[in-house]
Amino acid sequence: IDFESKKIIFVYWLFYFYKKTLTIRFEELSYKNKYHIFILQTRVSILIYQNEKFKIKLNSRNGWTDKQVEEVTLELLSIKPPLGELIERQRQDDAG
Repeated sequence: IDFESKKIIFVYWLFYFYKKTLTIRFEELSYKNKYHIFILQTRVSILIYQNEKFKIKLNSRNGWTDKQVEEVTLELLSIKPPLGELIERQRQDDAG
């Protein structure tokens, strides 16, 4: 996240073969989070949009840990609010 230039740069691998770079200016950015239950575990993802068009998903299938996704979400909150309410993740130790 480049706060000085007001943009986010994502570097990722498309289909694990093609290195891609996506740059989104803060004013073009929108995002929301999503939680999935997968084999008794909750997984987090964040959906990134540019000018209201879906661009990239950050989740464990794409090499991101839940902790990293949550950290990115906190950084994004310092830039602008999400699309709708952020969904709070219910942790295993909170369920009891």
